Amino acid sequence: MFTSMNPEAPARPKFTPSMHWCIKKGSKRAQQFWIYCEQSQDNYLRLTFSIPSVTITRKSAFMMDEKGDLYLIEDVTAILYYRAVALFEPKLQIIRFPKSFLYPCDTRKLVVRLSLEIDEEEPRAPNQGNPNAVQCDVQDISSIYPEKLAPLLDYMYCIKFQGRIEGWFKIHARLTYDKYQITECFSDTFMFNNPRLKKLKEHKDYTTKELKFMKLYSDSKNKQQFLASYFNGSPEQQKLLENAPTLFPSKSKPSKTEQSGSNELLRATA
Repeated sequence: MFTSMNPEAPARPKFTPSMHWCIKKGSKRAQQFWIYCEQSQDNYLRLTFSIPSVTITRKSAFMMDEKGDLYLIEDVTAILYYRAVALFEPKLQIIRFPKSFLYPCDTRKLVVRLSLEIDEEEPRAPNQGNPNAVQCDVQDISSIYPEKLAPLLDYMYCIKFQGRIEGWFKIHARLTYDKYQITECFSDTFMFNNPRLKKLKEHKDYTTKELKFMKLYSDSKNKQQFLASYFNGSPEQQKLLENAPTLFPSKSKPSKTEQSGSNELLRATA
């Protein structure tokens, strides 16, 4: 029955998800590494699942075949064939699909599931808190931004966190249809805001991963052990370590012995 399907070029498309924190108007926030955790504060998150080789417009739609497989149709107004992406395949493939073989689907079953999870990447916070201790109130507010968001697979959320805990976290997003997971992605790492943490404009010059590295180094009680475990000797990391005390001043100054040991290890691995 499906001999008339014509695959396109052998290069397979991939989802290129993006997720970042926004201000209320939808623009990307300058600060991405700390998030409000008071019930009175709103955090705005934009999540986009795009496929570079597919243009999503108001003519795009989701449809299913008689087996129940899901497809993303680029243009439902096409005359004979749909340019379609098979979403249930292990690897995405763009095909030309006869219109008579596809049918409308229940879009209510297409769901994005968000969860707060520990950042498992090293270095890990020694006092890492449990995300289950945080109350999360998530609202899909995509309908408020019709001109900023693409018609499909582009979402805006308002998230309230309550419960300040230590450590670094990520938002895990999963795109599912019924019980099938289509794709997933993670946000950049972030921490919950601490009133004692001074926000500096220089923070914007670094990635969240670099900021996490610098803050954990600055907070570490045994800097020699931290360096032995995580310093790879690269000039980039050495620069981060040099700037860490400025961007994240430590409450307690290290002893001269510890500071000397840290400097020696930096020189030895540089």
